[in-house]
Amino acid sequence: MITFVPLSVPYAAVGSETSVRTKHESDASEQEHPRALAYLLQMDDVRVLIDCGSPEDFVFSNSVSASTSDNHDGKAESSSMAQQREASDPTASFDLDQLKAAPLDTLLRQLAPTIDLVLLSHSSLDHLGLFAYAHAKLGLRCQVYATMPVQSMGKLTVLEAIQTWRSEVDIEKESSSSSFNTHRCLPTANEVEDAFEEIKTVRYMQPTHLEGKCASLTLTAYNAGHSLGGAIWKIRSPTSGTVVVALDWNHNRERHLDGTILLSSSAAAPGAPGSGSGSDAVRRPDLLITEIERGLVTNTRRKDRDAALIDLVHTTIQAGNSLLFPIDASARLLELMVLLDQHWAYAYPHARFPLCLISRTGKEVIERSRTYMEWMTREWATKANETIEANQDKSKPPNRGNRSAAASSPLDFKYVKVYSSLQAMDEAIPQDQAKVVLAVPPSMTHGPSRRLLARFAKNPNDVVVLISRGEPGSLCRQLWDAWNTNQGKGFAWAQGKLGEAVTPNTRVRFELKSRVPLEGEELRAHLEAEQAERDRQTQQRALLARSRRRLEADEDESSDDDSGSDGEGGEGENIYDVANEAGEPGAGTLVRKRPYGAAFAEPTTTVANGASGAGGDTNQLSYDIYLKGNASRATSFFGSKAGQEGPFGLGVRYRLFPAIERKRMVDGFGEVIDVARWLSRRRALEAAESAAADTLSPENAALSLEAKRKKAAEEEARLAAAIPSKYITEQIEVKLGCRIAFIEMAGLNDGRALKTLIPQLHPRRLVMVNGDEGTKEDMLGVLAAIKSLTKDVFVPRWMESVQIGEVTNSYTVKLGEGLLAGLELSRFEEFEIAHVRALVKGAIGAEAGVPVLETENAIAAATAAGGEEGGEAAAAAAQEGVLVELASSGIIRSNTQPASDEDPSLIPNVEHLTGRNIQATLLAPTIPHATPIPGTLFIGDLKLSTLKSALSSSPFRLPADFAGEGMLVCAPAGSTTGPDAVTIQKQSKGRIVIEGNVTKSFRSVREAVYGLHARVAGGAGGATQVGGVETQL
Repeated sequence: MITFVPLSVPYAAVGSETSVRTKHESDASEQEHPRALAYLLQMDDVRVLIDCGSPEDFVFSNSVSASTSDNHDGKAESSSMAQQREASDPTASFDLDQLKAAPLDTLLRQLAPTIDLVLLSHSSLDHLGLFAYAHAKLGLRCQVYATMPVQSMGKLTVLEAIQTWRSEVDIEKESSSSSFNTHRCLPTANEVEDAFEEIKTVRYMQPTHLEGKCASLTLTAYNAGHSLGGAIWKIRSPTSGTVVVALDWNHNRERHLDGTILLSSSAAAPGAPGSGSGSDAVRRPDLLITEIERGLVTNTRRKDRDAALIDLVHTTIQAGNSLLFPIDASARLLELMVLLDQHWAYAYPHARFPLCLISRTGKEVIERSRTYMEWMTREWATKANETIEANQDKSKPPNRGNRSAAASSPLDFKYVKVYSSLQAMDEAIPQDQAKVVLAVPPSMTHGPSRRLLARFAKNPNDVVVLISRGEPGSLCRQLWDAWNTNQGKGFAWAQGKLGEAVTPNTRVRFELKSRVPLEGEELRAHLEAEQAERDRQTQQRALLARSRRRLEADEDESSDDDSGSDGEGGEGENIYDVANEAGEPGAGTLVRKRPYGAAFAEPTTTVANGASGAGGDTNQLSYDIYLKGNASRATSFFGSKAGQEGPFGLGVRYRLFPAIERKRMVDGFGEVIDVARWLSRRRALEAAESAAADTLSPENAALSLEAKRKKAAEEEARLAAAIPSKYITEQIEVKLGCRIAFIEMAGLNDGRALKTLIPQLHPRRLVMVNGDEGTKEDMLGVLAAIKSLTKDVFVPRWMESVQIGEVTNSYTVKLGEGLLAGLELSRFEEFEIAHVRALVKGAIGAEAGVPVLETENAIAAATAAGGEEGGEAAAAAAQEGVLVELASSGIIRSNTQPASDEDPSLIPNVEHLTGRNIQATLLAPTIPHATPIPGTLFIGDLKLSTLKSALSSSPFRLPADFAGEGMLVCAPAGSTTGPDAVTIQKQSKGRIVIEGNVTKSFRSVREAVYGLHARVAGGAGGATQVGGVETQL
């Protein structure tokens, strides 16, 4: 059974605190919310989280409510807390029926420990903005999959957002003093790095077999368009079928991306042989999940849109004015940059007008994109290979037969200047100079785009170009509303029309948050507080040092007392200096044992030869071991020898300490191996190779920029900590005297594409999400008029549960060796199928809980060659227990159990079942009055168009044409109605009729039809109608 629940959608009811709703319940009026997409898909016992997005401000309204679990303090649950809670009760699983309507972060706090798989579709914040926070704080620790560009670009997008927010807002103070209903879900940079490192990357059209609890699932990603690496996910389950998840796809081909693979006219994915194979792979799914947010929107033609944008840029910049483009950090940034950079190369080759990008991660985004050119259009993927070859030729020494010119990449961006901050751009370019500025973020909730608006609004000739409507309630949405209001009568942006740039002359009020250095009295008070803190710490350290000295003095005195008493008793050890045994002054004098700290003290005076100076002794050497000069007086019998006496006529006993024997490594010829020399040589060679080879590689450049970005972030954090500063909020009210233009470059589908695409895919069931009420009614009306389309269409609202199918029980059995040896497997798509007729045999030993399927002959042979009677009895008891369990589950039946059409009162009690009254234990239940098993079973879904293509290719080479609906006529050229003509017709579900004379054409057609199915051999005997394929001669 499949269960689908939208956890966060753009249109949802406000103030709803009910549990998960069914499709029959009514809903309150829906309002638009910021896009933070997340959907829960449960396939049998596997829970899949599709996307994990967040708004640009990372704030979820009413994020902590009464529906939260054990964590009631309003703070996010850490990953360790979630893991401990899961480990304390591993069998606990959160029931979806208990799920209450709440913001996404609150829902994930409850669901994260129970999620088994996460799929990320695009690199924008509305698809993966909350993933790093959920991974670090909410316990979302499971398998995560995304394409390589989404993993890389998504990390840069999230880092761009959180670093900008942390430079404007004191997150720690805001979290501690914020209201109970709001919380900014902002991770740290290290948490983002760790979270995205856990993502497992896949390529387009690369089937991936999952592991662990998801071992039964096969995952495949396809090209979605819209963003670099954007994915349409195909999930295949043996029990639930095929599920295709298509969110935010684009059917149109753009400058740097091909259209989605969903349409047959779209380009193939990287490495695919053609477009047909990819589009066929996602057709006819058991469940299609797609978004219909733009069901009532008609896109503007790309040619008209680009022409209007270039004309606006050219006229404005030629007049000496500037333009501002609020843009996202990666998803749609590349398309706009490619368009403007190509225009600059054509119109302004001398770069008179600066083309600027303000982004902390802009340089790394550009370098990373160059490594993913194979994910872009087919032409660019080919050009990427040419560029690599040209760079390799350029690195070689030039010769007369070699061309030294390297191919240029469309992602070189020769005219784009990237700045990490607005201050850096102001230092390089005067503010009054005409320029084009691309600034993040697109909704102007924070960052440089919000600050630049206050500057652009004062100049009546400057233009602010909006490429999206922005989030509801954001500054960008306010500008769009002002632009839309000032359009002409009868204008509607959703009808594919381009509006005019207007001057709203309305007043806009917004806040500017920033971090500024302290000045004046605030700086003096801060410095005094820091000095007072340093003085306090100094006093504390002095007190600790004084206490330490007192303890050492007490220990020193106790050591002296112990030494004196031991000397008098004769059993202790007094330390004598016997280093000067040649009769030097001071030989044999008593010295005091050093305390622990004195072992690390520096010698006070030394001479050139290394001996102690005047007044010095061996105790002043900084060694924590006893030297040979330190000896102890031994008074026992074993401490002295005849004729060998030490000072004072007593025996001398030297201190012992561990000795390390150093062995020299030699090779087989006796040569000494200098390991350090070879290691240093190896490091030098590797450094030389990395510096000389492949210096122009995009991968190396991207890694270098990543290291520079991390170093710059650390330096910025260090400077921010060194400079006393504070966070301020300014209230800004400006009059929009500049011109506002709206040219949509969202790169998404429209209603016309939706109404064309869905019928072509022929899904067995359809789920549509993200639409408002008007869009849902329109899409339902259009799709209901299509007779060939499925009637199982679901349009769930926010937190509305959709259940599809029934609960499927899957069982694990082990195939015996005799059964495996006789199987005839036939391949169908990704599976191998065979008909099995076997008996259930109970296993003994470590695998006693797993039943074994074996043939009757193999079981008889094993019984005949059985061992002792005790072993046979144990085997029989184990087999009887397995049979009774399978019979009670309904998998097999007993001899006394009637069929389903008989009297139920005759069914025996399961408790009285034994192995004696259970018949030949077929795995599949048998029906007494059913027809015999057919000779051959054909598995597959024949498409006449596919059959036509197969007949026209080798080895058949047989022309075929359609003759009416559902009929294909195959015959040699010019004889469509002659004796060699063969017709193929699909009369009903699972019934194919082949009519014709016994000719070579008939045999070829039959072989072609059989080749498109998986043939499974069954019982003996044949029939005219075999497995649904009927041949009429």
